Amino acid sequence: MEGLTDRKVKNIIAELTATPIARKELIKKCLDKLNLPAEILKDRQPGAQLNKIKCQFGNAVTELLNSGILIQKDDMLQSRQDGNSDKTTVVANVKRDIEIEKIIYDILSEKQMDRKCLLAEVVRIFNSSDLDKNAVRGDAGRIIDGAVKNKALVKTGNLYGKPAENISDNETLEQKNKRLFKKISDEELVDKTILMLKEWYSFKGFKVKEALNTDGPQDNGIDGILKLVDGLEYTETILIQVKNLHNAERNVKLCEVREFGGVLAADKDATKGLFVTSGKYHNDTVKFVKSYKTKYYVLIDGVQWLKLASECGYEI
Repeated sequence: MEGLTDRKVKNIIAELTATPIARKELIKKCLDKLNLPAEILKDRQPGAQLNKIKCQFGNAVTELLNSGILIQKDDMLQSRQDGNSDKTTVVANVKRDIEIEKIIYDILSEKQMDRKCLLAEVVRIFNSSDLDKNAVRGDAGRIIDGAVKNKALVKTGNLYGKPAENISDNETLEQKNKRLFKKISDEELVDKTILMLKEWYSFKGFKVKEALNTDGPQDNGIDGILKLVDGLEYTETILIQVKNLHNAERNVKLCEVREFGGVLAADKDATKGLFVTSGKYHNDTVKFVKSYKTKYYVLIDGVQWLKLASECGYEI
């Protein structure tokens, strides 16, 4: 969307996270703030403008979490709080953090820098007569520490910088999984998963009648729907659930896989269910799905995701 800058996106998020809010509800309210035209809101195709905007907000949320400007507790997002500040003050503080974060990342995109010089440069660029320089320095230090903790920045010796890609010619799928999926927001992984599966089924000879991104606060546990027709004109309706764990070593909880199994069983039109994750599945989860006899139920982990993408030529 023209004019939707990274700063504007993050400032909208700042206004909506002064009190705890669930991630999907946050993205919905962000979209509401934009007053998008009806033709954009109706297009649920993966890769459509609506989903690109959702991904832009989702990626911004992930960046703010990585910098420690947002915190997440019990699946609820909230901006950092200072004492008993009122909502207006909280929002103003977060917007200041967002501006300082941008300055830090802009500086380190050019070169590495030691902490003392980096903080001095941030104070110089921020240049606000309304705020004590020590306060700016303190905020910048907190953001740097949060970003290093969450690996959005790296510290090598006494120098800070942005992490390098480090892509080797013989990179394994496991290594590629760790490199790629940790940077992708929940919203982006949903959209890319539906696009990839659409490509894969087309590659396998199916006609894709419909591919929808249904991710949202009222999605009833279904992030996407694919409707396919095979060579014998048999129609399949595939329900998709996507879980981004932001860590290739983490496992999807058994209760989440059970819950999607209930959703799949209750949908009279569904013929198959795909549970997709950037991480892994515990043995108990695999056993549950193997014993699930109601409908065809498939688990796709991060490595399998990349195998399917490679097979059909889909690239992130």
